[in-house]
Amino acid sequence: MSKTPQQRYAESIAYLKKIDSPLGAEVDRMLGPKVMTVGTEISLARSGFWNPLAGDKHDAMRALLLCYIAYFRTPHCKMDWASTQMLDQIKSKFVNKSKSDIDTEIRYFIQDPARTPQALAHAAETHNLVSGVPDYLNRTRKDKELGANPVCYNGVFLWLFVSGFVSKRWLAKEANELDANSANRILGDGQVVGQDRWNSIPRGYIWNIHRTGDKTTCHWGVSLGNDRAAACNNTDESPTMKLAYETGDTKFGIFKFSEICTLLERHSKYGYSPGGAASGNITVRAFDPTTITTYY
Repeated sequence: MSKTPQQRYAESIAYLKKIDSPLGAEVDRMLGPKVMTVGTEISLARSGFWNPLAGDKHDAMRALLLCYIAYFRTPHCKMDWASTQMLDQIKSKFVNKSKSDIDTEIRYFIQDPARTPQALAHAAETHNLVSGVPDYLNRTRKDKELGANPVCYNGVFLWLFVSGFVSKRWLAKEANELDANSANRILGDGQVVGQDRWNSIPRGYIWNIHRTGDKTTCHWGVSLGNDRAAACNNTDESPTMKLAYETGDTKFGIFKFSEICTLLERHSKYGYSPGGAASGNITVRAFDPTTITTYY
């Protein structure tokens, strides 16, 4: 017998709360007033989920659809990405997968409780293919593509997602609002790092270099420890030096952090002028990602 919209909704919220109680409660607050509409949208009729013995898998699939409806539509997201067509595609994607696979997808909507700075550094070292078009709705923590032309803070927040510091909820809202004007508010402001400590930022810390007095002229990346760093969209040449990459290039590269600091303070974009001072033009900041309260 077909379930009513109210039954589908109630059972799906209950399943979400089993996975993560705060997530289930938040989705319920967001979608509860629309129970009839949403309960109808998450029906699995004519979508291939025909096995009457797969009740738990059905509950999991409907719970996952609730997450997409809640977070990939306005007002949480700038646009209504979770259209009816997109929901149908998600159903098709998981119809032949296990309940465990669906549960994993649901957990992408919460932070990984095991997240560490080491995991963030590892993500930067291993998830750095300069290809594709980042799709936040379909993104998984296994995806390695940064996009064909990643901006520096694009790389940082995708590594934050891979390492579990941020969730798909965060990607849907914050990643779509992130630019040079909002980066410090969304990613973290950090503490100023003196020149004598440029080469000793701990592994897994996020760093940003900005023009002194102007945080919107900035560069972001992740420390790999021992004066090594990873970043996208690197400014790699100034009138007096060129950045030497350990691996990669301007689009994504690994390099000596102190070297890019020296290069940027000698770059006109960061305030250097021929014959002027080659120091004091930049401010370097860094922080432990576990201390940031804007991640969720």
